[in-house]
Amino acid sequence: MPNYQFGGTSYSPEDARWQDILAKAYEKKVRPSCMCITPAPSMYISRVNARYIIKRMPGSGSAHGITCGSYEAPAILSGIGEVMGTAIQEDLETGNTTLKLGFALSKVPGKLPPEPSDESKDTVKSPGTELSMLSTLQYLWSEAQFHRWSPKMDGKRNWGLIRHYLLKACEQKLAKNKPLSALLYCPESWSQDAKERIAESRRIAFSKISESIHGKRSLMLLIGEVKSFSPSRLGVEMKIKHADIGFQMKESLYKALQKHFAPSMDLWDAHIEDGAHLIAIATFGVNQALTPEIEEISLMLTTPGWIPIEGVMEWTLVNKVHDQKRHFIKGLRFNLPKKKPLASVLLTDTENACALFIQPASPPENFSQELHEMLIKDPMDYWIWDAAHAMPDIPEPMIRQPTIISGEDSHD
Repeated sequence: MPNYQFGGTSYSPEDARWQDILAKAYEKKVRPSCMCITPAPSMYISRVNARYIIKRMPGSGSAHGITCGSYEAPAILSGIGEVMGTAIQEDLETGNTTLKLGFALSKVPGKLPPEPSDESKDTVKSPGTELSMLSTLQYLWSEAQFHRWSPKMDGKRNWGLIRHYLLKACEQKLAKNKPLSALLYCPESWSQDAKERIAESRRIAFSKISESIHGKRSLMLLIGEVKSFSPSRLGVEMKIKHADIGFQMKESLYKALQKHFAPSMDLWDAHIEDGAHLIAIATFGVNQALTPEIEEISLMLTTPGWIPIEGVMEWTLVNKVHDQKRHFIKGLRFNLPKKKPLASVLLTDTENACALFIQPASPPENFSQELHEMLIKDPMDYWIWDAAHAMPDIPEPMIRQPTIISGEDSHD
């Protein structure tokens, strides 16, 4: 376990007095230091439901040691730098994080829903000022630490665990001036014995958005694993695993979904027997029968280990490092356009963190130049796979020391 220093005195989360120590430091506004590396990066204490936890300072993830649970890839390697501080705003005084969403959570009758999109639309404003629907899912996934991997996680992740930590990730998150948790429907693991309680819980949640207010219908946010799509009387029905009700969408919306997310849906079809997961995030309203109807939707494909991927080359690379029993962090794009370079994987079991890049067989214009400029701007160990050729050998790991877990819960 890690040590934290409070005004010159070191403590560990294993200390029986840990919550009292944090409570006193919180009251005195003491900023503890994480002793994972020298110089020790500062942390802050947040209070969540009468419980105190230590969090890293915004934008400080790369200042931690790579074996520390608070370590994150430098912002330049992923899309988080595009949205942190703008679409994602952390308040150190309250511990709350405000999310500026680029999609609606209410609907004016008669207005057509937007087409699904896997990246930010071209616009005159900065793409970092609001989170797209997919970026929102990626943010919650990273807050739940499901973009991180160590071999001891193998076989331990399931929907019950995913849901538990997604809900924890929603704590102290605000969107549209409301707690994000109050806007979210994330179905609990299905149980025949609990089916009546589950149905009643869903009915109560859906009833809250069944009435129009000032001519607007409220919407909820769905996060769940797709089970199937099938024709229905209203168009297409999307079945979500563990949910006891189908989600309806218009035929036109489903066709747009197939167009925008063809690579993910095709990979899912090809690897569903291998354990691939297709995660949906969507806004939905309900009709008078409390049947949910999708308004806007985005999809994210994951490996059997629930690591997000965005194409066949990443599927190959991520499963390769998984099979090699490596420790790594998956790069997430957030609002970063697909034509921009992204570190697909950051190995954290090498002497220094090593960024793994994939160069498309037919790269977008200026891709190579932008990748070169990125590597010059922040010198790092890196590896590049030109997808027009065979994958080169992946850098070998060092002898791995146990990961230092942060003051927050771990689910290794």
